[in-house]
Amino acid sequence: MARPDIPLKDTKHCGRCSKTKKVEEFGVRKRRTSKGEIVDKKQVWCKTCMCSYQREKKYSLTPDEINEILGRGCETCGTHENLCIDHDHNTGEVRGCLCDWCNRALGLLNDDAEQVRRLAEYRGKFNG
Repeated sequence: MARPDIPLKDTKHCGRCSKTKKVEEFGVRKRRTSKGEIVDKKQVWCKTCMCSYQREKKYSLTPDEINEILGRGCETCGTHENLCIDHDHNTGEVRGCLCDWCNRALGLLNDDAEQVRRLAEYRGKFNG
């Protein structure tokens, strides 16, 4: 059922969560028609469901396990926004949850614990 605050033509039904949402909440995928033309089509699942599904497949976790990990928030700064599941890129092992900023910082340091320690030590010299 459509939400009363959204006109019907601007909504789409998600095939996974069964909710009616704004069309902007659905991704776009390219499809080739039988005539060979490429057209944009809206995804069948909303972006939230697509993201959950991809996390479940990528990390071999259940939705409950993903919710438990993300529910803790970023394990470095404590935020609960823009969260990522942190994993070892060599083994695939899930380590925990980081926000996008902390995850990028770790990536820029090549996921090297010694480099992270040296950077923290350097920053600690300037407590001001």
